[in-house]
Amino acid sequence: MDESAPTMNIFSLPDVFLRKLMRCVDLRDRMRLRLTCRAFERLVAGTHAGYFYDGGIRQSPRSATFSFNIGTMHFSPIPATDKGFLKVLRMRDRLFNGVEFSYFSLNLDNSITFDFLSNFTENFKISLLTLFVNSTEQLRTYRELMLTFPKRDHSLRLQIFPEVDLLMTLPRMDELYINDYITETGDIIFPWRINSDLFFNLLGKTKKLILSNVILSVEDCEKAVKIVSTAFDSKMVRVQLINSVITSWLHTYNVYQSSKEGQGYGEMEVVTVPETKRRPETLKLRYTNRTNGLSSCISIDGSIWENGDVRCGMTIYKD
Repeated sequence: MDESAPTMNIFSLPDVFLRKLMRCVDLRDRMRLRLTCRAFERLVAGTHAGYFYDGGIRQSPRSATFSFNIGTMHFSPIPATDKGFLKVLRMRDRLFNGVEFSYFSLNLDNSITFDFLSNFTENFKISLLTLFVNSTEQLRTYRELMLTFPKRDHSLRLQIFPEVDLLMTLPRMDELYINDYITETGDIIFPWRINSDLFFNLLGKTKKLILSNVILSVEDCEKAVKIVSTAFDSKMVRVQLINSVITSWLHTYNVYQSSKEGQGYGEMEVVTVPETKRRPETLKLRYTNRTNGLSSCISIDGSIWENGDVRCGMTIYKD
């Protein structure tokens, strides 16, 4: 090696340049760099790790360990104990002081605390935070986390049906899914139903709402369509309803099984009628408010016109 060849001290570069450079260094290289000398150790710990499409923390039900990933780099198994939490937080602090994700998810058991989640996600920039809820206690933890980071888009996916009062106090969010038939012990039960008060509370604070079993009247269907059509941003709601309620509501606009595509009935226009040989049947309509000209699309699938109480899916969305 030519000792007279020019060399450069990387730490003589401007701080702004070094910080931008470190955003391009992947996690494995950051781990290697910090082992070379104290100066690199401080540089790695004090700089942003850059952008990753996804990340998350996962824990199987009643498991004593958990795992997490940042992009394609996975860390597991980690004891779900105070000692394990502290180890993860120390490792995080040694690798970066901030990171950005398009998508980050939490699917956990009850043993992981709010304090750990809050500390772990400090200086995280997340476009969409998806939270899988498996218990009422966990929903309380996630609610606090959502309130801590109000500027994020949140997607909440409930595997159980918690206390109604707790659902009523949830903050605004991007998406809310509530599944059917599941209790906190994992038992399949007769499906619970969401009444109109809770439905409109949830509709008012979500951009995308998916519920499996809702009790709505004809008047409630009309109110929901008007709320969606007058939303400033994109909005969508999908519910499971008894078909007799849906058909009674459609009859107020003179929409029947015999209605044809392109026919208009006041504020309602038939866009697509079901194909008799295709299952499930799908009826598509467009609602246009005469007062303000705002519109929404409606898609109904299932045995819409069948006698008896059959659950059908109805989706209302602003295009």
